[in-house]
Amino acid sequence: MLLGPLYGHKNWEDVEKLGTPVKLIVTGNMTIDDIVLPDGRTRMGLPGGNALYASMAASLWSDGVAILTRKTPGYPPQNIQKIAGMGICTDGMAPFDRQTMRIWQIYESDGRRTSIQRNLVVGGMESYSPLPADIPQSYRRPSVQAVLLCAMRAENQYQLAADFAGRGVPVLLDPPEVEQEHERQRLLTALQYVDVFLPSLQEVEEILGHGQLHRAARQFARYGPRYVVIKLGQEGCLVYRRQDDSFVSLPCYNTRAVDATGAGDSFGGGFLAGYAATGGDVLAAACQATVTASFAVEDYSYGGLLRTGSPQATQRLQVYRQQNSGRQFGREEDSE
Repeated sequence: MLLGPLYGHKNWEDVEKLGTPVKLIVTGNMTIDDIVLPDGRTRMGLPGGNALYASMAASLWSDGVAILTRKTPGYPPQNIQKIAGMGICTDGMAPFDRQTMRIWQIYESDGRRTSIQRNLVVGGMESYSPLPADIPQSYRRPSVQAVLLCAMRAENQYQLAADFAGRGVPVLLDPPEVEQEHERQRLLTALQYVDVFLPSLQEVEEILGHGQLHRAARQFARYGPRYVVIKLGQEGCLVYRRQDDSFVSLPCYNTRAVDATGAGDSFGGGFLAGYAATGGDVLAAACQATVTASFAVEDYSYGGLLRTGSPQATQRLQVYRQQNSGRQFGREEDSE
């Protein structure tokens, strides 16, 4: 059965925007996205970046959300205002005097996505991602309950994971694309500091060279994570618990998908909030993550997250949990 309370959400009108201690930290990048959908339609110049989606997703369920990223001069200030307006702490937006990253996001009908850098990046992609030196003092307080490392260069993730884990903060990690063997090895080494690993099926295949989900989850867990949650797009997710070598599958929430951009990052942000709120109940967190992603795909860019209110989110989570109340961890193997 599904464990964990159906925890409440904040009412934005009642949240004190100033002085709220940082509880949840989201690290990652800020970009401008140009979207190409499977039917050829395009949506150009949309605000994006994994740190944007994940922090907004986490803030649906919790106050005290903070973002850690590097902010370029060309990133639309109105988007930063919207982030701050949701009560998200922006102390960790380190000024970075470079051209804003612009990304082609090309989607296929089977759910695959190809990301292509449109502009030249001076100093490499890693220079756009935060490092421990960018962490403000307000993010180092005992109030911090967990951190989500969104996809960025493996070296950046390694250093951040080691820093946060060294201070006793639970680390959740969403892996980057690994194009070279040394990046793959650095990512796997970083897993020693990680509590929850959140790869997609595509990332599993890139990192391990196969798509056998149960085998992959066990392989990743040997490097350190207590839990591995493999995101499967329209097929939902597979959750692995290392302690008793058990699995549980969850379906996606059935909704009309308009734009899948940011769905995986929103899943991560929802998971972060649920994992912290339940004291590490990974199944309850995965339910909340699934519901969060369902809101993200219902509109372009972050529109679905922005318009979602607390009552709507609470109701959808309750429905989803009731629909899946019989699911529980058990031993599973890959089919031949």
